[in-house]
Amino acid sequence: MRTKEKWVTVVIVAVILVIFLMITFAKANENLDHYEKEDIKIERQQYLSKGAN
Repeated sequence: MRTKEKWVTVVIVAVILVIFLMITFAKANENLDHYEKEDIKIERQQYLSKGAN
């Protein structure tokens, strides 16, 4: 019985840790969209300026 209680505790802690890590990485990746949009905008401007020459 004691081993079962220990495994339940370990599993609960592991699940909480995984959820915490997922939230942390999701928040860290939110700002990447802004940089990607700016990069696409710059690439498009460069492409258009090359076509005009």
